[in-house]
Amino acid sequence: MKDCDGEEVERLLLHLYTGLPLLPAAEDGGRTAILARFGHYEVRLTEFPPDNMPFLPLWVELFRGSERELVDGCGFSEIEDAVEAVRELVEKARRLHDEM
Repeated sequence: MKDCDGEEVERLLLHLYTGLPLLPAAEDGGRTAILARFGHYEVRLTEFPPDNMPFLPLWVELFRGSERELVDGCGFSEIEDAVEAVRELVEKARRLHDEM
C-alpha cells in the first residue's frame, strides 16, 4: 500500500473484507487477510464467527517478526469504523520498518 489516504484504505478494507469468507478459517474459526506488509511488520484484518467471537467481531492488528508478536490493534463492530485505525497502523508499520 503506497498511499495511505482514507479513500484508498476504505477500498482495500472493503475488498479484503468481502473476500474473507473465501479464505480458510483458523482453528478458532476466524478468517484473516493481510492488509499491508513492511519487512517484518504486517497489518491484518480478522473476522471472528458469531459463535466464537471476542467482544467485537472485526479486528485490525499490527504484528512484528516471524513469531508474529502483537504490537498494536483494535476491534470494531462495523468495517466502516476501521478505516482510520487501518490508516494509522499502516503508517506505524511503515515507520517501524523504516527505523530498522
